[in-house]
Amino acid sequence: MSASWSAWEPWTVRPVKIGGVGSVKTHPRAQGRGYASAGLRRAATALHDDHQVAFSLLVCQEHLLPFYHRLGWIPFSGRLVVEQPSGSTVTINRPMGLQLFARAAVHT
Repeated sequence: MSASWSAWEPWTVRPVKIGGVGSVKTHPRAQGRGYASAGLRRAATALHDDHQVAFSLLVCQEHLLPFYHRLGWIPFSGRLVVEQPSGSTVTINRPMGLQLFARAAVHT
């Protein structure tokens, strides 16, 4: 559910280590029991404690914004461009971020 990689802080032009959360799913019969929320909290703890990332990123569909926002995720209003070996792509879903450190840890 989580991974980490480097990104750039545009305001400082230095790399920071960030984490990513993806493929969060709950079977419809198990929804509303807090499983996804618990998993996301655990992932944030692991990214902070075990990987020392500055913030985490996820991309979700519009209707899921309120769910993630309740857990502290903030919508990113800019454009997320993903660089891959096959080239750049822009996501059609909504990127959100979760700050894990008050001051970003620099990854060198």
